[in-house]
Parts: sequence; C-alpha cells; structure tokens
Amino acid sequence: RQTTLAVSDGMTLYNWAYFGAANIAVFSALYFSVKYLLKWKKPLELAGEIEALFIYPIKGVPGFQIPIRDQGSSIPVEMTKLGLKYGELKDRQYLLGFYNKEGEFEFYTMRVKPKLALVSTEPNETLTGLKLRAPGMLSIELNPPHIENSARISVTIWRTTCQALECDPPVGKWFDQLLGIQGTKVVYTGGVELELPRRVPKDDPVFGKYAAAADANSRLNFNDSSHALIVNRKSFEDLNSRLETGVDLIQFRCNILARNTPRAYDEDEWAHVHVNGVTLARNRPCLRCMVTTVDPLRGVHRHDREPIKTLKKYRSYPQFPGDPGFGTLYMCTTPGVLNVGDKLYVSRKSFSF
Repeated sequence: RQTTLAVSDGMTLYNWAYFGAANIAVFSALYFSVKYLLKWKKPLELAGEIEALFIYPIKGVPGFQIPIRDQGSSIPVEMTKLGLKYGELKDRQYLLGFYNKEGEFEFYTMRVKPKLALVSTEPNETLTGLKLRAPGMLSIELNPPHIENSARISVTIWRTTCQALECDPPVGKWFDQLLGIQGTKVVYTGGVELELPRRVPKDDPVFGKYAAAADANSRLNFNDSSHALIVNRKSFEDLNSRLETGVDLIQFRCNILARNTPRAYDEDEWAHVHVNGVTLARNRPCLRCMVTTVDPLRGVHRHDREPIKTLKKYRSYPQFPGDPGFGTLYMCTTPGVLNVGDKLYVSRKSFSF
C-alpha cells in the first residue's frame, strides 16, 4: 500500500510538472506570436505623395517626366516587375555601346560620355518610340528593331548578363556624330514580341545579397540593380542647402519624386512602399557615382566634383566608403498603375545599409 501511494504520488507530481511546462510553452508561444504580429502588422504610415514620375528609356541618357494633366495628375504609368512602363516605352529598355577589340559589347553612359546629358528625349505620338534631339543635331526617332533582321547579342551590365537585339544603325550613327566617335550600337531588351533572357538581380556577386526583395522570378532590363529609384524632395533641398552652387534634380535620375514627407532622408527607413495597390520593397540605398557631377546644361563634369564631394561627408557607408548614398532603390513585388498625387504609405525599419 505504501509503495503504491509513493508511486501514485510520484506520478501526480510528474503530471503537474509536465502540464506546467506545457502551459509555459503554450503561453510563451502565444506571447512571441502576438509580439511578432504587433511588430510586423503595424498600420502603414502615410509618408508623403508622388510629386513626379520619370522614365529613362535609354540607359545613361536623360529621360522624360510623365506629362501632367490639367487636374494635376499624370497620365497613368505602369509599375511592372521590370520597372516603369509608359505606353510601350519602358525604363532602361535601350543601351548604348560598341564592340571592343575582343569582340565583346561594351556599354557606355554619361559616366564616360558626359555630352550625353545634352540629349533630350520625348515619346512619339503612339508612345511606341522615342524622339531624340541635341544641340546642332537633326532630330531622329528610335524604335524597337525588327526581330527578323536584328542580331542577338550578349550584354553584360556590371556583373550580370542578358540577351539583347541590335537596333537599326542610323540611331547609332546619330550618337557617333554627337559624341565624335565611331561604332556606336543601340541595343534593345525585347518586349512582348520577343522575351529575351534578362538579368537576375540576385546573381550580382556584389549587390545580390542586398536584393532581399527579389524572388527567383525577378528580372531586370538594363537597370543597374533595381526596378525603381525614389528620391525625397526634402532630401534634395537639404543637399542643395549644403552646396555653394546647387545641382539640378535631373542629375539624380529618380523614377519617383516624393513630396510632403516628414523630413529629409525619411526614405532611408521605408522598408515597403504601398501606393495605389502597388508594393515596392526596399533593395538598398542608391550609391552615387560621377554621373551626378555632370552639368546638364554644358555636358561636362563639374570641376568641383559636386555633389559627390559633399555627399561623402555625411552620406557614406562603411561597406562602400567611396560611394555615398542618395535616394533608395526598390523592387516591385506587386505591379499596378501610378499617378502623380498618389499617397505613399510605408512600413518602417532601421537599416545599416
């Protein structure tokens, strides 16, 4: 009898201990689940609105601002999973370059050909082609190439490779005349009429690890690493207040200009941007190079190396000390239509880069 009671008492204590531990585990799981939900399901914050939208059909060449209607909103522009699209004109769908001595296609931009800053671009009437103008030059129109007559070539943008089609020679010769060079080719990424292999953001050995928002199906046109660049009006004004001679907004080549934000550089914390059903997920800061030092009126690099010199004083990152950041790059995870005046709702997070 005593032995039975001892065993029974022992089992009772064991059961109490077991159920006590189980309850603690359950309540702990509930606590951390609620904490997680509260952390990630916070209401989105209104952080501003779209002031302007810009598309740059030719990489390294000035683009154009989406026209504004009388009532204050732009003609709708699509945010796709390849970037902005206006009619049939897509962001960075064309690229300039030449065949080097090794027979490889080598692209160039304003970084090495600053005179490209003097080119003006305008959509044609059907929004399928691009009108090009420059001082002292006859205008010319750039259109997608004829597939059956175009050579397919391999193009490497920094560290990732894609396929492209050569465009008709006259436009390349137009750029040759403007720049005083020979051999320019204009290439095209392809569209619905021909789906060419495109670049994969995560394949980039340097910046691929920052492309957390890019899934296995994410692709790029000739953009460096992302689908869209957001610049904050207040950040731009703050930078100009630090410069002896100001710069023009077009030197930063943003796709979305934000206004009415809480403060300068508020965009540094925008983890996700939700606007009119479109979702943009943060990739990384936009690291700035010598393209921003090109004077858009003269087509030459500024001798004072501004705004890079000033940006390095307060917008540098330990990972890339020579390349200061200005503006934020995003991947499109949910496509849709954007308009000037659309409200920008954001979720926030602190980032070291």
